[in-house]
Amino acid sequence: MNGSEYALLAGINLSAPLFHAPWGIVTGKNLMDIGTLVILEGLLSFDNALALAATVKSRLSDPVDQKHALRYGIWGAYIFRTLVIFLGVTLMKIEWVKAGAAAYLIWLAAAELWPKSGSEADDETLPDAHERGISKYLKLSPLWSTILAVELMDIMFSIDSIGVAFAISSEPWILIAGA
Repeated sequence: MNGSEYALLAGINLSAPLFHAPWGIVTGKNLMDIGTLVILEGLLSFDNALALAATVKSRLSDPVDQKHALRYGIWGAYIFRTLVIFLGVTLMKIEWVKAGAAAYLIWLAAAELWPKSGSEADDETLPDAHERGISKYLKLSPLWSTILAVELMDIMFSIDSIGVAFAISSEPWILIAGA
């Protein structure tokens, strides 16, 4: 029984993009794509992880809460990226979406190479999520406001790495294995 049959038995078709891949056939190119994705994800995620850890450490004083915030943030990131991969497989079939993703990556690279004048002096600090913003209206605890901030930051940080991943491969199982 293949993955498509499992999806039909379950009455859903969300897994169809994942299971159309030949799981039994692992080629050298697929392994190279996965290896490339692992390296690129590691490079793109390193500074993001430092920023998330610094945010958690600055907002929460209890080490147990810090650990929980980072753990929930990591799980949220995995869930978000998996959903985006399923959505992205469909969207990457549309040429103008691919062109837009490529233009965004080029813009990011140009912004890093040629920053605006005075942008180095601007310190981008995050507001205390517990004192302002949506956390104030939702009446979230410091732990949950930090988790919300970590999730939102991860979503913003992951846009470039997801675009790069789709430039490497359009096979969902390769994208998930490489992430």
